[in-house]
Amino acid sequence: MRVTPTAESSGSSASADGTAREWSLPVVLGRLSLENVLRVLACALLELRVVFVSRDLQTLSACALGAVSLLRPLRWAGPLISALPADLRDYLDSPVPLILGVTGLPLHFEQGADMVLAFADEDRVRLPPNSVMLPRYDSLVEKLRPLVEVLRHDLK
Repeated sequence: MRVTPTAESSGSSASADGTAREWSLPVVLGRLSLENVLRVLACALLELRVVFVSRDLQTLSACALGAVSLLRPLRWAGPLISALPADLRDYLDSPVPLILGVTGLPLHFEQGADMVLAFADEDRVRLPPNSVMLPRYDSLVEKLRPLVEVLRHDLK
């Protein structure tokens, strides 16, 4: 499996993850609804290709790094490309689980059956057909919503 448990450490990787979370979380929660964040995380846990789309490079980086940090205590072991250069768009067809950001999709782009597209500028997520959601999704959203609202307020 590509998503593996992490060992807690006091080294630089733990502080780097905390810094990434502090920087990326306000952007992620400011751009995507709680429901869409959970949809993206569920797809990452299912090892689907997660593609963030935004015209803003900071938003792309924050969403990609934020998704990875929100998976803790698991660690994303697949490719992570926060902003894919336009001349490398062939990576969108890669057959491996990945998390990446693009400033736009190629003309005549077709979403794969193992790909989720998260449009951060529009707070919209396009799931693949027959996608599976987290267990007790509605209950989870109901319990997390007040906490996320407090967090959003504190992060402003």
